Amino acid sequence: MAREEMIEEQPFLFIFGCGRSGTTLLRSMFDSHPDIAIPGESGFIWQTRRRHERRSDFDVQSFVENLLSHRRFQRWGLDPEMIRASMFRDPPVEDFAAAIRRLYRLFADARGKERFGDKTPGHVLRLPVIASMFPEGRFIHLVRDGRDVTLSYLDIKEWGPASVAEAALYWKKRVQYGRRKGRALEAGRYTEVRYEDLIRDPETELRRLSQFANLAFHDEMLRYFERASEVLDLEMHPHRHQGLHRPPTVGLRDWRTKMNDEDVSCFEALAGDVLTEFDYERRFKQTSPSAHVKSRVGASKAGIAKFERFARGATRRFQVRRNDSKSPAGGN
Repeated sequence: MAREEMIEEQPFLFIFGCGRSGTTLLRSMFDSHPDIAIPGESGFIWQTRRRHERRSDFDVQSFVENLLSHRRFQRWGLDPEMIRASMFRDPPVEDFAAAIRRLYRLFADARGKERFGDKTPGHVLRLPVIASMFPEGRFIHLVRDGRDVTLSYLDIKEWGPASVAEAALYWKKRVQYGRRKGRALEAGRYTEVRYEDLIRDPETELRRLSQFANLAFHDEMLRYFERASEVLDLEMHPHRHQGLHRPPTVGLRDWRTKMNDEDVSCFEALAGDVLTEFDYERRFKQTSPSAHVKSRVGASKAGIAKFERFARGATRRFQVRRNDSKSPAGGN
């Protein structure tokens, strides 16, 4: 049996979850395993799919050229000529999913590893489609206390939710959707792990997750921090993941001491039911009338802010498409 065929029989591992939940940490743990390579986030899977996967005839040449211009893929550091040669060799790739597998295989080969995986938090909202594209996919959903996720987002000015209410709704939507769609997959394709459990007892959780991924556990997974710089070289925002230089550490961010009662009350009013669903403690058993009103106002403002960001993004995308259509490559 050819080596490529042997690899394809192994699970394609996907790590996902709400952003700022520790997916980069889990990626670095698995990437430290001697048998599997997991690159930085692959937003290009979803973005290039819009252009290529739905076509009746897969244009590998167009796919490759579009991919090579994608800034996330460029961080993988693969040789463009090697990619072009691989995509057209015998047998050439003939559909979008096969092309994606080939890319990950090239990444794994470049690191001398047999297996490959993906870490992209945004796949949490695209799980059914990704699972359909890759029937060999297995999915690890990493969940973190939404109040700690909120604190992390509020430290970031460039992107993400900008208020407690917006962060609560953002987190709630993603963890609920990820669990619902994950549990709807065939048995053995989906599992969950809480960030807090992973940090508190990393060996136990990594042994369980390794078995799920059809990998033998290796101690190197616990020593991920020894190669943090190498892992961060592939991340788009390495300065946001400096905690990778530490071994598993409890309490790096703790809402109990860093979030005031008003903010906790607002979060729990909007997403307390999901905290309970994932077995997280709540500070308030009941939401006060004033907290309920404030949370509703905050949710309304969050909806407006989300729409404004969407409108700005749509305008930028339209301008890019307009410029592309005017370029020589666009046929004009």
